[in-house]
Amino acid sequence: MLSANNKKASVYIVENEESFRSFLEQKISGHPAVKTVVSWPGGEEFLQDFSPPCPDILFIDIRLKEMSGIDLARKVSQKAEGCRIVMLTALAGTDFIFQSLKNGAIGYILKNDIDNLYHYIDIFLNDGAILTPEIALKIHRSFHKRNPAESEFALTVREQQIIELISQGLKTKEVARLLTLKEDSVRQYVKRVYQKLQVNSRVELIRKAEEEGLI
Repeated sequence: MLSANNKKASVYIVENEESFRSFLEQKISGHPAVKTVVSWPGGEEFLQDFSPPCPDILFIDIRLKEMSGIDLARKVSQKAEGCRIVMLTALAGTDFIFQSLKNGAIGYILKNDIDNLYHYIDIFLNDGAILTPEIALKIHRSFHKRNPAESEFALTVREQQIIELISQGLKTKEVARLLTLKEDSVRQYVKRVYQKLQVNSRVELIRKAEEEGLI
């Protein structure tokens, strides 16, 4: 394990929100094993500057402006194999978790669990991987959740994704960007979901989805 007397770890951050990015820089800089912390506001900017070797840890938010954090993780993994990529995000949808792991992430941390960040950094620096307890529980429940296509509502995979994102408070524009869809397409999906679940608002949709075990 890296110690305060052998301070050499480098940490990169790709985070869209400026205030949270600054907070992360300050917090991570205080870790006794971390020497260098560098951050970028988006994936395009990071890729312009990045070249192997990888940092010791690369934290990526999913909700970036021009490309999603999952797309960035995939491109970094293709460019430099073996990077310690960790998703640090507010999104807890199971599809995002699985896609992140599929595209090279070794960890998935929610922003509301930031108090334990030093502990997680220690794990990553010792070649460990981690899913926070809330994420691990989410994955466990997903294995026991009904297949949306087999439910009485006959939801498609895309419609299920839309429901999960809406339940996390995302607006149409954000949903479109994360799913690489046009905003009009998202609105059409939402309309079909409303019809299938027989609801008339986002509040009703979330309540119905929870009652039916869809989220």
